[in-house]
Amino acid sequence: MRYAGLFDRPLPYRPFDPLRVALPALPWIFAGCVAGFVVLSIRTVRGTGRGRPGEGGPGGTPARLAGLSALAVELSLLTDAHTDPALVRGVGRLRAARDAIDDGLPDRHVRGLLADAAAELDAVARDVRMPGYRPDVYLRTRLS
Repeated sequence: MRYAGLFDRPLPYRPFDPLRVALPALPWIFAGCVAGFVVLSIRTVRGTGRGRPGEGGPGGTPARLAGLSALAVELSLLTDAHTDPALVRGVGRLRAARDAIDDGLPDRHVRGLLADAAAELDAVARDVRMPGYRPDVYLRTRLS
């Protein structure tokens, strides 16, 4: 009162206080973050049951591609000159499936490539006599 009214002087400079401005908005920002987290959690929980039967897991085609790729890596340590060609064909099909997913090709085409890769990897698992490394068993037990 003394500075402004009495002597016609301006009030002294008061720096901008970000805390005074932010405090009323913080509860709303927090509530928005909580709501976003709840919505994303609900979508994740609802989306887990959407995999098609026989696709090796709840994630669908990308999960099956990941599982078969992991299986190919594990089988690569067990192969020899007799089983290497089937493994190479399977890995080639997996690469083609990944490229098809990246290019946005139809899901039916990708599933066909993954089925071919699974057949090749199944032949390798049979040849190396490892029943736990057959694609159906491996995807069901290890990655589910």
